Amino acid sequence: MTKQQVSRTDYKKLVGQIQREMKTGLRELERLWERQKITTCWTIGRHIHRYLADHGVIRGATGAFYERLSGDLKVNSRTLQHYEQFFRYFPKLTIDEGMTWSHYRFLLSEPDEKKRQRWIKRVLREHLSSTDLRLMVASPTGSGEKSEGVLRKEPRRGKLYVYRLVSGAGLMESGTPWFVDCGFANRIEAPHGDGVLEAKRLVESVKIEQGYRLKIAGDARVDDLFTFKARLVRVIDADTLLAHVDEGFGIWTEQRLRLSAIDAAELNTLDGQRARQRVIHELEGLPFIIVKTYKSDKYDRYLADVFYLPGESDPHKVAASGVWLNGRLLEKGWARRV
Repeated sequence: MTKQQVSRTDYKKLVGQIQREMKTGLRELERLWERQKITTCWTIGRHIHRYLADHGVIRGATGAFYERLSGDLKVNSRTLQHYEQFFRYFPKLTIDEGMTWSHYRFLLSEPDEKKRQRWIKRVLREHLSSTDLRLMVASPTGSGEKSEGVLRKEPRRGKLYVYRLVSGAGLMESGTPWFVDCGFANRIEAPHGDGVLEAKRLVESVKIEQGYRLKIAGDARVDDLFTFKARLVRVIDADTLLAHVDEGFGIWTEQRLRLSAIDAAELNTLDGQRARQRVIHELEGLPFIIVKTYKSDKYDRYLADVFYLPGESDPHKVAASGVWLNGRLLEKGWARRV
């Protein structure tokens, strides 16, 4: 073998060595970056949690605090709430290799600590991506299904105008490939969208001059679904409302909404009448409320979480940080937990 051939062989070997080192170094940097991101999110959450506890800020009525903090830090208020919830859900954090911040963030939708730990073990055992975990944890029919009959310490806050797609196969003979599930058993043909439409992706609607278009909701979770802006028609009793609900796409529906997981006194009692008047006072004069619905009960009323925020005109902000009516009634003793 000539010197020139040896030189070429050695050079190729050098290139290969450098490429391997670069890949290894990049993987290690990504691992360290992800680990530090998790630690930072947890630490920020601890600071927020301690501040709220030290200053007696009532959970469920933290909207103004998070809006102020969001404005000062230039960080989305919902992200800040996730940090605080992350600390509460994982107060003694042990970062497992294979877990990312996205994994932990999707686990915040699971209120049961034992179930969260089981999901972590499954992620590590089956090498689940964060996308896999999101779809499995929040699947309405999957092994991560959660009860709607238990009042959680924190409400599930969804996003307005986020939808899931339903395949048109077998639904109609029109050849329509996809339908948008608007909620309340209403479906419409999916308008044109940005990106590839498929069942595992969530979409959000964007109003345009000619109507609406869809775009992929990249950071949305299944828990964000079925969240609506609504106009209160009347308070039937303290735990039941009649509302006109905006489903998006110009569709409105009138629905009786039963506040999830609480029960107020019967209206024919003095306590029931007082509780109703207090709810009327809480919601009086509001241009809208935010409603997150679950399943319907035996009386065909949709179980719901309701949010409101006096003085706020942006429905997205109310959805993200408004006062949680269900928790407010329980906190004030106007209803009991069921």
